[in-house]
Amino acid sequence: MSSEKYIPFFRRQQAARGELPTTFKYDLPEKVRKQIWMLWNQSGLAPLSHNIVQFLYLELGTTPLPNCPQVTNYFTGITPEDELYGYLSNVKNIDYALTVIELMSMHAAQQGYTFFIDNVNERLQIEAIGYKIDVVETSALLRSLEDEQFSAYVTEPCLSILSKFPTARQHYLEAYEELKKKKYDDAMTDLAQAMESLLKTRFTQEQIAFSKRDTLGKLLDTAQKHAVCGDFSFHRFKELILNVGQGRNNNSHGHAEGNKPEIDAVYTRFMINQAAANLLFLAEVELCHK
Repeated sequence: MSSEKYIPFFRRQQAARGELPTTFKYDLPEKVRKQIWMLWNQSGLAPLSHNIVQFLYLELGTTPLPNCPQVTNYFTGITPEDELYGYLSNVKNIDYALTVIELMSMHAAQQGYTFFIDNVNERLQIEAIGYKIDVVETSALLRSLEDEQFSAYVTEPCLSILSKFPTARQHYLEAYEELKKKKYDDAMTDLAQAMESLLKTRFTQEQIAFSKRDTLGKLLDTAQKHAVCGDFSFHRFKELILNVGQGRNNNSHGHAEGNKPEIDAVYTRFMINQAAANLLFLAEVELCHK
């Protein structure tokens, strides 16, 4: 029998039909939580649940763990495994659920059971969940992932080029920080400021007239007049760039008053990635003083 890992028939069929997800999602569905718990049990690590439960008691300042309707006390026969599984299954805040998985991975690494971490990473990859566990010496840390190809071909070149535009680069990096803090509107503001700063720097370098009070739309109009790629081509790019630069949570989305959509992490992350492509273009497009 082949030593290659078996891929179930239904997954091979999904791949053949192009049905497997190609972009990451950053939630943690019930199915994935159950699968990770199964791996925890199958690895023989379930007895270590007691250590994790005790750690969470201290960090959360409560006993028993919240959001566990089946937990009362250990006199009823509830074990630490039951309590931890109940918490992992029911906690709504994704950060807390991921913390449990990170703690499980840390204990697995300390015991030398890195195959548990490998199996969890494989499960996250199969389900296109945008997180990965890294083994760090005898411990483990969870981190979020961006699309690797997009990062290699867009984000990293963008950051490299932006080293010539330090103010724009700082605004762009601040957008990532605002995303972490869940300040999504602030992240969108940072993206607009990054593009505005870059254009103003380029206009100064090329001796192209502009006003320091110009906002992104006006700056793009000016860039369009001086872009060597052609007026029509730049017009098409300008619409895409404005969609990012004006992507804040305002009433410009065409929704009726009272139905203003709320910006979320998925929307903001997409816009940050799109802004990288925009900044790369704005930094590289040839401008001439006409």
